[in-house]
Formats: sequence, C-alpha cells, structure tokens
Amino acid sequence: MCTLHTTILANAQALAKSEEQQLSAEIVAFERFVRLVRDLDSTGGRSPVDRRHPLAIRTGPVTGRDTCFREIRSAYRRTILAVPHWKEAYGEPTVAESLANEFSRELAELVLNPGPQSEPHLLQSRLVEESQRSIEVRERTRARVREERKELQRLDAALDSVRELIDKVQSYRGSDTERLSQARDAQARLEHLLETHQSYLNRQPRRCYETLVMSLYANHEVNQYPGLVAIARTLDRLQQAEVDLWTEYSDSFH
Repeated sequence: MCTLHTTILANAQALAKSEEQQLSAEIVAFERFVRLVRDLDSTGGRSPVDRRHPLAIRTGPVTGRDTCFREIRSAYRRTILAVPHWKEAYGEPTVAESLANEFSRELAELVLNPGPQSEPHLLQSRLVEESQRSIEVRERTRARVREERKELQRLDAALDSVRELIDKVQSYRGSDTERLSQARDAQARLEHLLETHQSYLNRQPRRCYETLVMSLYANHEVNQYPGLVAIARTLDRLQQAEVDLWTEYSDSFH
C-alpha cells in the first residue's frame, strides 16, 4: 500500500487545522479584549458588570485616570497574552513587546507610559479600532487556511480512489486487459486531479498564497505545495506499475 501521498497530505491538513484553531483562539482573545476595554469608564471606573463573568478584571470599585491605564494593561495580559500558543508563536512574553508588534510602538508607549495629556477614552477608541483590524486580518487568514485544508482533504480522498486502482494493477489479479484498463483509468483520474488542483492554485492571489503556505509549511517537513507533490508521487507509482505490467506482458511471450 502506498502511503507517500497520504502522509504528506495528512501532515499538511494537520498543520492547517492547527493553524485554524490557533487563529480562532486569537480572534476570541481579541474580541474579549475589545469588550473589556469598552467596559472601562474613561475616567478610570469600570461600567457595572456581572461579577460572575469570567472576564471581570476586579470586583471592587475602581477610580482614577491611572487606574484606567492599568486596567487596559491587565486586560491585555488576561486575554491576548493568555492565549496558550502566543509566546511560542510570536515570542512576545510582555505587554510592551506584544503591543508594539501587534499595533505600533507609539500605541504601546501610550498604554505603558501615558503622559499627563493622554486621554483614556481616546486610547480606548484606538485600541478597539486596532484590535478590530487584528480580528479582521485573522478572520481572512483563517478563511484562506480553511479553504486550503478543504482542498487538500478533497484531493486526499480523490487520490485514495486512484491508489486503489494502482493496487489492482499491481495485484496480479485479473487479465492483462483489465489491468491495463485500470492503469489508463488511474492515469485519466490523475490528469483530472492535476487540472482541478492547479485551477485551485491559480485562483489564489499569488502573494497572499505564498505568504500563507510559507507560514503553514516552512518550518515543517512539508513542501509548500503538498497537493502537487502528492499527485506527482502517485503518478510515479502508477508509472512503475505500468512498467511492471508491460514487463510481465512481454515475458509471457517468451
């Protein structure tokens, strides 16, 4: 049984699924951060919330301008930096590093070292706006990753049927004519799969897709185009099966 194409496609699908899950966790974290920032009173107090809510930062009354900035930093730690994979994925263990990389150094400075003229409500608005942008970027990326995973899933299932035909060609069961017909059927299916998968690749915006596959596969032993590699490896196996079939056919005349 051939496992070359199934292994590379299974690995690629697993990486895409993991990326989807991580992006979903980040989206949820940013959505929580936005809600917490919006809940803060610009004078430093917090709007009334249900104390049983898991996102409540503190249960006692808070007042004061400086307290508002502290609450923003606390909210960021408890949401964004609390995402399990965040530090490993981004290497940002502190609020300062993460804010600077995710938003901007200027915005990070306003959060960490607010000047006497800093207005909390303006900072809140900017953080909400920037966080929503981060959410939108991740939602778009997640959609692309999901499309990639589903395409590889479709291709994997289709290649399984081709593999079954190749197994029959190599099984020495059935007449030579039947096995030759199966080999031709497998060849036609592979050509169709190559055409449809290449069409999928051609539809992808080149720069966005290259960034995506580099992010998904670059640090793993998976080719940037696992679908094409899986098709090529299956074709190699089919061609070897055809060579064996013709050799066997020729030997029958001697």
